[in-house]
Amino acid sequence: MLRAVVSKPSTIRQIGARSLSSTVDEPHRYQIPNYGPPEEMEEAKKWKYISAAGFIFVGGYFYKEMSSEHPHVHEKPAAYKKIRAKQYPWEASDCNLFDIECKKAFYEAKKAK
Repeated sequence: MLRAVVSKPSTIRQIGARSLSSTVDEPHRYQIPNYGPPEEMEEAKKWKYISAAGFIFVGGYFYKEMSSEHPHVHEKPAAYKKIRAKQYPWEASDCNLFDIECKKAFYEAKKAK
């Protein structure tokens, strides 16, 4: 029986055509329509323009705030932040690894001696 089904190419084509036609004929159930009532279309258009205006306003305010000079508070380093359990293994042992200003001051004090 298997031989009879396989030997008939028309039967295989018919089965394939039936399986393809069943998927093609199904309606697109999950497609969102690109139309709606005119009131909803107008409301969507209104909020699109309100959102665009809001983005422009916020962007302009952000640019104004970031481009203008604003105060920076530079506090003195607190003494409690410089607690060391042991000295660092380099020459300027009181300076952190990337503290360039501390190292400059150390080497200037060393040259002055």
